[in-house]
Amino acid sequence: MGVLIGLAVAIGSLVSGYVAMGGHLAVIWQPWEYVIICGIAIGHADHSHGANRVRAGRQPLSGFATFRWDDEPAPPGAQQAAARVEDA
Repeated sequence: MGVLIGLAVAIGSLVSGYVAMGGHLAVIWQPWEYVIICGIAIGHADHSHGANRVRAGRQPLSGFATFRWDDEPAPPGAQQAAARVEDA
């Protein structure tokens, strides 16, 4: 029952807001838009469910990326690697 109320509120808000701003309902009739809106209304996150509390560990950015600014020298072998990419 709560899902139906949510759908009604979402679609009602969409339609009333559009008409209030001077829009014509014939223009807004796009079935895929309603599929997206209804999917959002039905698939809202339930934070009390255990699956939504799982958090995966992440590797820090410095563990897999290296940043080099223009005023810093290139690391050894960077020019040879760039040349191989250009040749390919």
